[in-house]
Amino acid sequence: MGAVRRAPRRSRTKVMGSRVNARRWVWLSLLATLLVSAGCSKKHHIQIESDGCWNGSVNNDQFISDCGNASYRVLGTLRCVKVQPSSANTHFLRVRLDEGPWAQNPDSFGVVQVCN
Repeated sequence: MGAVRRAPRRSRTKVMGSRVNARRWVWLSLLATLLVSAGCSKKHHIQIESDGCWNGSVNNDQFISDCGNASYRVLGTLRCVKVQPSSANTHFLRVRLDEGPWAQNPDSFGVVQVCN
């Protein structure tokens, strides 16, 4: 009978190297997907004009507060912006989203709400 020969073993470093390369490609593709999707997100612009101080909320979970005129950029979904005067000497307050029409409450101490 002839001698039995073992098949040559594959190098573990080569197998590990290919696994590392596969993982690297997966991570790079995920990163590229995230970067592309972040670039495609909608950017919204909030403008607030006032002659006094005010406070409010964006999407009911991000709070804003300032005096006078202000503008904000929101990346992603924008549902509603709600603002109200924070002092009795504020007589003028109006809000608009994405260069749309201005919304204001005729009541000097009323809430102004704009929704998409």
